[in-house]
Amino acid sequence: MRWLLTLLLLTLATPAWATPEPNNQPTHSEAELLGKLNQTAMPDGTIRGFVHVQDPKAAVLIQPNGRIFEYFHAGTQRWIDGGLVIVAILAMAALYFFTGTMNYRPDPRGRTMQRFSVFERFTHWLTASTFVLLALTGLNLVLGRVLLQPLIGDEAFYQLTMWGKLSHNFFGFAFIVGLALMIVQFLHENLPRAADITWFKQLGGLFGGPHPPAWKFNAGQKIIYWAAFWGGGLICVTGLGLIFPFTVTGILGMQIMQVLHSTMAAIMIAVIIGHVYLGSVGVRGSFSAMSQGRVDVNWAQTHHPLWVQQEIARGTVDPDVAGGDMHPAE
Repeated sequence: MRWLLTLLLLTLATPAWATPEPNNQPTHSEAELLGKLNQTAMPDGTIRGFVHVQDPKAAVLIQPNGRIFEYFHAGTQRWIDGGLVIVAILAMAALYFFTGTMNYRPDPRGRTMQRFSVFERFTHWLTASTFVLLALTGLNLVLGRVLLQPLIGDEAFYQLTMWGKLSHNFFGFAFIVGLALMIVQFLHENLPRAADITWFKQLGGLFGGPHPPAWKFNAGQKIIYWAAFWGGGLICVTGLGLIFPFTVTGILGMQIMQVLHSTMAAIMIAVIIGHVYLGSVGVRGSFSAMSQGRVDVNWAQTHHPLWVQQEIARGTVDPDVAGGDMHPAE
């Protein structure tokens, strides 16, 4: 993490990120081409020719406004994507430095209770693993020329980017399936409830104080869910639009779609960095929920007491656990 953060900071400070100011006026060679074709440029500077194929977009020889998109993609987009990743890493590092790990007292008898089923965990890891792959290959498309190409050389970077782009396209469909399954499976547990207000008032107990009561998912986890719902949904829609170009929009629409796709993906990467931290190092005992499907009974009582009571009332908790001395950490 320190190496990655140092590399990103050094990269952001290099002149390679600087790009010339956008200019949507035809260049000399374009104007000469325009004269030879005996055409008149449209008000926006676009130069069109005549083609025999049925696709009228093929007649666009020059789109000067595309330089604005190129300028944004080669400059501002790098700052947005790289900046969001750096801010997320720094925020989690600061949270760990100032608050440490949220702890609990493990059950002395080693009792556990079921939190996620096998299929729920399959859905989670399908979505998570494909998201990581898409994040790495996507960041390479935006930052790779600056971060990796000078380090590994042109040929290696070409091979990495070519296979990365193919993986990005094909594994995107697996991500769509995983995200859809996750949205359906966990929707009913992520609807807003009155306990969420208390959780927000106490900031989840992250900065000291008692742990606010929560159901199966606390308000912070619900934020992750709805970020995946809306942000992941936008990523999927724009991603499909980029895989099947010009299906519903023209050149300008494709350029806007790519900006939305990249920006929202960077926001989601920042959100997931926080999710990974809190689900592993930040909250001790959380990782077993998705790795084994079970959690310590005292962990459950510490962080999700309302959910524990609900499971006891439903009769889904082992009688020995339900009748035990579950209590929060002292």
